Amino acid sequence: MSILSSLTPFQLVLATTILAILISDDRDINEQNLIGNFLIGLGGIVIIIASSQQLSENQKGASRQISLKDQVQSLNEKILRLESLLGKPIK
Repeated sequence: MSILSSLTPFQLVLATTILAILISDDRDINEQNLIGNFLIGLGGIVIIIASSQQLSENQKGASRQISLKDQVQSLNEKILRLESLLGKPIK
């Protein structure tokens, strides 16, 4: 897939257009519809997989943020305890 990711958006459009013309050439309307619908279905499934993976990564990130918030709160509580032991604020 590194070839596709190295292309500019305009190069991708051009490559896709050329591929579509080559696939459609000498095929009747029913075959073109079948191939087109198959590719749309394939693309939809790839998008579902990618969005599911993204959701999973986002949820992991959110749980890490909660964990960081808990850690900050814990550190603040420890600082307050230290300040009360010392009798003065820590700067």
